[in-house]
Amino acid sequence: MNLNFWRFELLNYKVVVTPSETNHNLDSDSEGDDIDVTTFKQLVSSLRYLCNIRHAIYRAVGMVSKFMSKPKWSHYHAAVRILRYIKGTLKYEDLKIKVNKSLKLMIDNKSTINRAKNSVLHERIKHIETKFPFLRSQVQNGVLEVMYCSTQKQLVDVLTKAIKTDQFLHLRDEISVISFE
Repeated sequence: MNLNFWRFELLNYKVVVTPSETNHNLDSDSEGDDIDVTTFKQLVSSLRYLCNIRHAIYRAVGMVSKFMSKPKWSHYHAAVRILRYIKGTLKYEDLKIKVNKSLKLMIDNKSTINRAKNSVLHERIKHIETKFPFLRSQVQNGVLEVMYCSTQKQLVDVLTKAIKTDQFLHLRDEISVISFE
């Protein structure tokens, strides 16, 4: 991974604790001059590869990937921020803990939980009911256990949304991402 920091001249950049800013919206009309497309593509391609081992960057990498054809400086800075985040997580590893019991599926939608547990077909929802047989069968077979979880405590948000720093750090700790330093 240090090769990427050297390659993009980022060795002396400061570490950040989140891969993206919550209030920073990237769009094609973003500020700044155009930058070299080849350099940007190389940076984003490296980040996409790193998504395999640093799952917390998926959302941020997806955002900068949208601007591969005509990147601006603001897009480049957003991509660099992701590398600055990775630089701070170089000592993080997966604990590889095996679990031999049903997986808890935490859902913030009570009607979805009811449909997963109840096989009664309701006339009002039969057009969307095609999504639930697999989920319902996994619940009935004991593979999955569906439980309610408030939106503020959704662990998956750390992987799928730009969230405030304090919430990001809390949720990251909850999924046991730790440094081995």
